[in-house]
Amino acid sequence: SFAESIRDIAGALAIGPRGKGPGRVVAVTSTMRGEGRTATSIALARTMSQSGLRVLLVGADSQNPDLQQVMGLPPSYGFFDLAADRVQFKQVLVRDPLSHAHVVPAGMTHAAYALNSPHLTKIMQSLIHTYDAVIIDCGPASSPETLAVARMADYCLYAVRWNALERERMTAGLRTLAASGLRGRVGVILTQSEAAA
Repeated sequence: SFAESIRDIAGALAIGPRGKGPGRVVAVTSTMRGEGRTATSIALARTMSQSGLRVLLVGADSQNPDLQQVMGLPPSYGFFDLAADRVQFKQVLVRDPLSHAHVVPAGMTHAAYALNSPHLTKIMQSLIHTYDAVIIDCGPASSPETLAVARMADYCLYAVRWNALERERMTAGLRTLAASGLRGRVGVILTQSEAAA
């Protein structure tokens, strides 16, 4: 049922080969940790790559780099180091052993340095002209790095754990995202439920 739900989400996003245009950026966030955003990000990237798309999975949670831990990646340079212009892209790129997707972990540079860097926008432009889909595993919706990345996303998926979060906190998180100047669409996905991914 989890795989089916992920396929449904991928289908709803309707991302295809980029052709001559740019790829699409999908940011995945939630109100707090433990709501399934990292599992959703990984599963979505793998599912989309299995359909033949060129997919990049990016870790963008500098406080809790769950993506690296879940995928068993050792501490290394990554997205925030790249944005801070401390490393080259080839130094941070990893191949996912279970799919054709590429992975860039969060890295070791504090997010504040990256967010103030003029390279962040250039890097995102470069990525969407290389990949059909860039899936970004963000931190909580209230974090500055999530808000910065979400503003550059075409879609923002907001993970909500089934029967575990007060509606007021979820609503506050969505309002924070909306107030940050999102340009893309926002979708809420229910996690850790038999009825949804």
